[in-house]
Amino acid sequence: MKNYTESDDQLTLTWQDNSTNEDNFGIERKTGTSGTYVQIALAPANARSYPDSNVNRGVTYCYRVDALTAPEHQIILLTKHVRLFHKLMLINTDQLGGPMPPKIFKLIFFSVMTLTVLSLAVTVCLLFSFPNPSEEAKRLIEICSTTWKLGFGAILGLIGGKTFL
Repeated sequence: MKNYTESDDQLTLTWQDNSTNEDNFGIERKTGTSGTYVQIALAPANARSYPDSNVNRGVTYCYRVDALTAPEHQIILLTKHVRLFHKLMLINTDQLGGPMPPKIFKLIFFSVMTLTVLSLAVTVCLLFSFPNPSEEAKRLIEICSTTWKLGFGAILGLIGGKTFL
């Protein structure tokens, strides 16, 4: 990353595009210097900046920007879907006005199950395909591993919240 500019309600990151074959740029942020990076956005190919409007004055943020190719982009989307389903699972049924309808529950459950099994399979394939992984391969393995773990947690939460399928 090259630089940033700051205004009252946003921080704009800028970087130099040194890649020639990216499909997107993955933008990650962590709060503080010892936090965990979280994907906050995907910028289009050839982008050189990103405005982050979800910042607070006086808080330290660290960013990293990665050029992504299609397979990495798809894994990140899978991760986001599992996180979304995990959040849906945590919604209090009082907020929904009562129990979740069985059809919606089944849709969410089987979607999470599919994404979890797929991300677990990709993790295993990557681990066996790259005995000495590069930094990029390590990053893919980390994303897939996080995805199936979140999915497994979501499945347990869904099953714990329902007594039938």
